[in-house]
Formats: sequence, structure tokens, C-alpha cells
Amino acid sequence: MKNPVVWWEINARDGEKLSAFYREVLEWEMPLDEKSGIWEVERDDAPGNIGGGIFTGQGRLPTHRCLLVQVEDIDRVCSRVKRAGQEILQGPYALEGVGRLAFFRDPEGHMLGLIERPTD
Repeated sequence: MKNPVVWWEINARDGEKLSAFYREVLEWEMPLDEKSGIWEVERDDAPGNIGGGIFTGQGRLPTHRCLLVQVEDIDRVCSRVKRAGQEILQGPYALEGVGRLAFFRDPEGHMLGLIERPTD
């Protein structure tokens, strides 16, 4: 599949409290990654499983649920988003150890993220 969904995230007002809710209700293992500040859901390698986590945002983006789509050239995709009449909400920017990220809303207001992985 070209440009697959590779990550989901929830930007919470209180990531600690929200991750505790999901640990209780869905029995997810969600240790806090101290470096990133994300309570990341532990997953196995079963087909169709994608990674994800919950974090407390720092006000740059509103609280949200978001899917991240992996792309080969984030700058090119951001240009297409703008040509289609949509605003880039944040990015592209580099996140150490992860890649380059950008976020936008589609014409109906759904927020999506883009990720370009390093090509080491």
C-alpha cells in the first residue's frame, strides 16, 4: 500500500489520566516513554497492528485524535495539501529518532499527520 497509516495518537489535556483510563478499560500496557513523554501502547507484530500512544500536548495543536500517514516526500505532500486549499497546521519539522512530521486538516476538518522516515 502506498502511504500507509503507521501511527495513531491522542493529544490529551491530561495524558497521565487518559492513559490510566485506557489501561483500565482496554487493559492496554502503556508505559511512559520519559524521552518523548508518550504513553505508548505496547503491541505485538500481528498483521494490521500499528503503533500509537497518548501524550499531553503543549498547546501547539488542539487536543485531538490523529492518524499519521507515512510518505516518501513530506514537502511534496504538503505542497499538494496547500494546492488543494488546505492549511498546514504544523510543520514540516524534524523529531529526533522519528523523522519529519507535519499536520493538516482535510476539507471536512479531520486532522491527519504525515511522517517521512529517515532514509539512513
